[in-house]
Amino acid sequence: RWCAQWRTMSGKPYSGANGEMKSWSTRNTSWVIGCEEIRQRPVILVEGGADMLAAYHFLCLTGRLSEVAVVMMLSASVDVRQDARARFMGKRVRVFPQTDKVDPKNGRQAGFYAAEKWAIQLRESWGVEVDEYRLPEGAKDLNEAAVAGGAIAEAVAGAFQF
Repeated sequence: RWCAQWRTMSGKPYSGANGEMKSWSTRNTSWVIGCEEIRQRPVILVEGGADMLAAYHFLCLTGRLSEVAVVMMLSASVDVRQDARARFMGKRVRVFPQTDKVDPKNGRQAGFYAAEKWAIQLRESWGVEVDEYRLPEGAKDLNEAAVAGGAIAEAVAGAFQF
């Protein structure tokens, strides 16, 4: 009950009280969705609901569903809340950044920038072991890797054996 986000199933914008928007979120958008369920398990950290579902897909394929926790940030633009960081203490975290287009304003890809930012926040605050998995060419995010199947999905599935 910390945070929720609404989107259309089609991925198209919808009209709300504030005009057209891609999504609408409640307060606390920097809360890490799923962090209450980490317990004593290693963690997969993703950005966005589709990638969170894809992470569960790969955990089912690899038979590790009960062994690894999945958590999600709602946006690349938010920081990991200070009070959520305690849930990661002493954990191993693998981040799956999205391969976004380069922002012409700052020359960065938002997904990689966010992954690096979150890794620094977790390491500095609680001494967490964090690594980043770069998706193979042909998949800009974990969901696309799951949908692609074949060699791409097989390569990504190996990243869930950590």
